[in-house]
Amino acid sequence: MRATRDRRPRLLARAVPALTFVAALTVQGLAVTAQAEEPAPAPTGTPAGTPAGTPDRPAEPGAEMGQEQRSEQAEETLEEVQAILSGQGEPAATGGTPADPGTLPPGRLAEAAEPEAHLSLALRDLGMQLDDLGPADRREARRILARPTSSYQGDYISYLAGAELKTSCGPQVCVHWVDEAPARGRDDTPPRADTDGDGVPDQVQLTLRTFENVRKRTVAMGYRPPLVDDVDVADPDARGRFDVYLADLGSLRPFPLFGYCAWESKAGYDYAGAGYCVVDNDFSARQFKAPPRKSLRETIAHEFFHAVQFAYDAVEDLWFMESTATWIEDELYDRANGNRNYLDESQLAFPNLPIDDPLGRYGNWVFMRWLSERFGPSIVLQAWRQADSVAGPDKWGLQAIDTALRARGTTLAAQLPRYAVDLRFAKRTFEEGGESKLWRPASAGQRIGLSRQAPVSQVQRLVVRQTGSQSLVVPTRDATSGMRRLVVAVKTPARARGVRVKLVQVRSNGKRVVRPVKVDKRGSGTARIGFVRSNVDRVLVLATATSYRMVCWQRPPTGFSCDGARVDDNLPVAVQVAGRR
Repeated sequence: MRATRDRRPRLLARAVPALTFVAALTVQGLAVTAQAEEPAPAPTGTPAGTPAGTPDRPAEPGAEMGQEQRSEQAEETLEEVQAILSGQGEPAATGGTPADPGTLPPGRLAEAAEPEAHLSLALRDLGMQLDDLGPADRREARRILARPTSSYQGDYISYLAGAELKTSCGPQVCVHWVDEAPARGRDDTPPRADTDGDGVPDQVQLTLRTFENVRKRTVAMGYRPPLVDDVDVADPDARGRFDVYLADLGSLRPFPLFGYCAWESKAGYDYAGAGYCVVDNDFSARQFKAPPRKSLRETIAHEFFHAVQFAYDAVEDLWFMESTATWIEDELYDRANGNRNYLDESQLAFPNLPIDDPLGRYGNWVFMRWLSERFGPSIVLQAWRQADSVAGPDKWGLQAIDTALRARGTTLAAQLPRYAVDLRFAKRTFEEGGESKLWRPASAGQRIGLSRQAPVSQVQRLVVRQTGSQSLVVPTRDATSGMRRLVVAVKTPARARGVRVKLVQVRSNGKRVVRPVKVDKRGSGTARIGFVRSNVDRVLVLATATSYRMVCWQRPPTGFSCDGARVDDNLPVAVQVAGRR
């Protein structure tokens, strides 16, 4: 589901260990001291750069815990879902997009992005943990998980008791609605306009056509169609079709929703499953502050893709599910561009934020866009095929992407530094980068000035997050006319930890020259690049952490890749630069 849209996220400061200098690298007068590093924990999964050998996940969420712990976790999940549905959860937990993205107070996203506060995964986890709840809690959970047509009146979205359910079906999708407004409370009936007089409201027909179109195009891209379970089959025409329900989600308070898609278990599948969607009954511009058809298209593209994901792996990484669902909005409806509103929660705004961090789960669709522009949209499909859990061990998000890239003759570790460079020049490096002010390039980082009086910089210290990047910029405007070259010395952790450093020379005409800084096994290295003020504007020193190693299946779950702990996170990098003749 698409989370409530906030202003820029408040990224909480991460504790960084004190840096201790233990060795020195001297290159032509540059003395870069190496920072001490703690030994990396041994990962229980696939090392960076190895595509196979993924550990099997637990048989079910919490399976490695005792019954008492599983029951406690299930109760916590139920309490979290209850808080979300009662409006006491954080805005992102509602699983929808607010009417006006700018109306929420700043600083909410950091708390809202906690994985346990996300409705779609919380509902999924609740369904998988039913057997760990006591009888009373299990009844409450079933009430919450029920479809709008269920007999559990008072659940999250339930139709009026006794109201006649109407259904309109296409070749693959059925839309269900009611046309009887309650005496009080939420009115789930769609607008009554019926231009062709066939008894099916125009809004129902539009919703059905859009779902059919999205399904057809998604399957044509190579994806599986959603699994169906034939729950609502009072109408024989509905059998074997995907179910959609209309409800006035825009009236929900305090956080209205465009729509959501729910997972349901299906016999014969452990981690894949069926699903159904609930979308707003009219996408009123008054409620959502956006053109109704635009809202409808973006919502259906996003939510239907969640149902597609359920047919592969319903318990895949949160960031991977949401970033690819946000990415496909633009693939199916290129002119909608609603997903640009999440770019200020992406690595464009926070390049050192790990790709798999829940804080950037929507905004980092930009990484999927970058991959698809360079390798074609099928790269995302190939990653989802690697994440498939139907047969044999599967792969979690970054691991699946790495495997898909290896089939193209490259690796994730090779591509992340290139991606980090392109983030700093997004207006030029992305196809739509120049179309909107929302495509703001990532910051070049702290400025280092060189002059006749200070031709050698102080040692600059960076801390790079796993799959993130940090950079420094050295402009030529302060350099003397005699400076012809820039010499850069770096000290990273041991080369096996995966930090890669590149120099990016930006010339006065805008062209770029990229040169790697080669390091030895201990992480020491130097490089030189042109620094002539007359034709060079600046040089960026860019460090990227390319490892994605994890210690998987932590308890409690972390919300990161494979619910694990990162192995190569917060890596120290020392940089020193000097202008030379």
